[in-house]
Amino acid sequence: MLTGISLAERVKYFLIASIGVSLLAAVISFFVAFQLKTKRTNILIIFITAFIIVFNLLLWGVRHLITCLLFTCLAVPACESPDSNDRKDAVTDNSRNDIMDKFDAFIKKEKFVENSAIFYPGISDPELRPMLTEKINQAAEDFRAVSLSSNPQKEHYLEKMRIGLKRFNDTNVRFDTEDRERVCHYFEELMQIVGLESSEGMLNRFMYGFDLTK
Repeated sequence: MLTGISLAERVKYFLIASIGVSLLAAVISFFVAFQLKTKRTNILIIFITAFIIVFNLLLWGVRHLITCLLFTCLAVPACESPDSNDRKDAVTDNSRNDIMDKFDAFIKKEKFVENSAIFYPGISDPELRPMLTEKINQAAEDFRAVSLSSNPQKEHYLEKMRIGLKRFNDTNVRFDTEDRERVCHYFEELMQIVGLESSEGMLNRFMYGFDLTK
């Protein structure tokens, strides 16, 4: 078993061997047919000598050609142009700016108002709107801070969600079912902004007191 040999080298040796064996078999067949037909051994010796010289030259050329082709196919794709990282950084910056814009829009919009699309009649006690709006906007700022960090992770967002929901539970206010559900919808909007697929049961526990999925 070959060890210490790269994939490119194995492919190179395989191609060289295949081409060499095929060419050698064809030439031997020609020499045998020539000798049987002409019986001119001296000319056959000249042909064999010329073949050995040409074969070595061809083998050298094929080996270098295959090496160049393999380098182009295997090595070049792994290399990036000097400005490729700049392009990636630009895409990352654009995506981050898009997320920040969504956070801004979320924070600025009026909350706990009537929304027929989700059959929400509006907050049951309008005096609670400023306090509840502040709490959900604070959760949005927490999510924004995670997004701006160097390495945002799912666990970081979930921790901010846990803290955000706790702020609502820590109030002495008793929410109507519709208002509590509206809070969950707001957190779902924040999840969509950052691409978080699951609250790991936290929204169910906030809404119903237990996780319906378990």
